[in-house]
Amino acid sequence: GERAREAAEARAAALARRIADEKRTDAASWQELADEPVVTLVTTSFFGRADAVPGIGRNPAFADAAFTLAAGAASAPVEVPRGFAVLRLREEKPAHPAELAEVEASVRAAVERDKAVRLARSELERARSRVADGAGLDALAAELGLEVVASAELTRTSTLGDLGSARPVVEAALALAPGQIGGPVDLADGALLFEVTARDAFDVARFQAEREETRTRLRDEAAGRLLASLLAERRAAAGVTYDRALMEQFGLAPGRS
Repeated sequence: GERAREAAEARAAALARRIADEKRTDAASWQELADEPVVTLVTTSFFGRADAVPGIGRNPAFADAAFTLAAGAASAPVEVPRGFAVLRLREEKPAHPAELAEVEASVRAAVERDKAVRLARSELERARSRVADGAGLDALAAELGLEVVASAELTRTSTLGDLGSARPVVEAALALAPGQIGGPVDLADGALLFEVTARDAFDVARFQAEREETRTRLRDEAAGRLLASLLAERRAAAGVTYDRALMEQFGLAPGRS
């Protein structure tokens, strides 16, 4: 993991030097440097120093780099959740009180979303009170005109598809036994009532037995990522390209074995 991080940092530093040496100051010249999936070009919307940037979050180092740049200049590499970023200032707006036209749509959406969440929670709380009368989850869902969906096995790091993180549900479920109904749990656009169908406790003996296998797998995955990064760096430095017609002639085109 540390080697992969060092390789990514070195690649970002080399990219920043190249941008400075070649005086690349516009989006088109930066796009030429992108070689996805190793290097990608992303354009953010306007953000303030304390704002969370999509894909980055609240990152003081990222914000400091962005707010000390001159237009067109490139920053030094900044560590972000997905690796390292080199920033270019595209446009700057002075701080100003938000006009109604700028925030009206987002405020209306937030109010409607808050109403929807409170209404959903209220409906589900009334339904939840009927569990004591013997009503099951299927009966409650039918009464409310909702659908019961079975999830895959969940952990704190799982997601519930479009519903977002499963962590609040898992936290609530840990206090319940199989067969019990929990919730409502607030979600981004509503609320959730759930039933625990099974629980798997941490198996110490199984973990000990599989530890070496897991360590080897994780090491191999990290080595694979490092190798892919190094190969991409060498390929870019050497200017290697592929002749698709020649690859197809020898049966080496993507998708073939």
